[in-house]
Amino acid sequence: MARNWQYPRWRRLLMQSSMWLILGGTVGLAALLDRHQHAELRVTLDHPIQVGSIRLLLPAHWMLEFTDAGMLTATDTTTYPPQRTLDVTVAPPAEAGLIDDLLRKRNAGPAQTFPFGQGEQTMGTLYAWTQSIPIEDDGETGTLGNVLATAILRNGPEVTLRLKHEAASSESLDPEDDIDLVKRIAATVQLDPSDAPPPQD
Repeated sequence: MARNWQYPRWRRLLMQSSMWLILGGTVGLAALLDRHQHAELRVTLDHPIQVGSIRLLLPAHWMLEFTDAGMLTATDTTTYPPQRTLDVTVAPPAEAGLIDDLLRKRNAGPAQTFPFGQGEQTMGTLYAWTQSIPIEDDGETGTLGNVLATAILRNGPEVTLRLKHEAASSESLDPEDDIDLVKRIAATVQLDPSDAPPPQD
């Protein structure tokens, strides 16, 4: 068997370059497949739904239940039993900082701000946290992931989106997917044109 010192320098460099090219190609292919798989699993948003004085897009194939004029619950029916529900609440603006105070008491973690709504976007606030929950009657505990986003629309109501995701363990939760879904839904929120304020002269 030939030893390293028996190879000419150009041949050693060629072999090293080939190995780096193979490694780079493998990593690139893995990243491409991961992105493709993630895109296939991404929840599709359906046609606009009216909730109180706003319209927004909700996930396709989720079951909708209107509880009153200002609240809607959407349930993911693609899994059994359902693991995710989304509550949409439309109400007059609450006292400034009230939701922040309530979530701080629940150890909801730090808030992040993000663009909320279509057109003249306002900045919304998003919280994400997990908590332990009992699983039926077997005495075991599961995990409930929560993502809550809220914003006061310009000259409009306060809109709150809360996604709850039940899982057998924290390892089976992917909070980034839930956060992404809530942000995508929040980006579609718009005030119903019939409830929009008249244009300023």
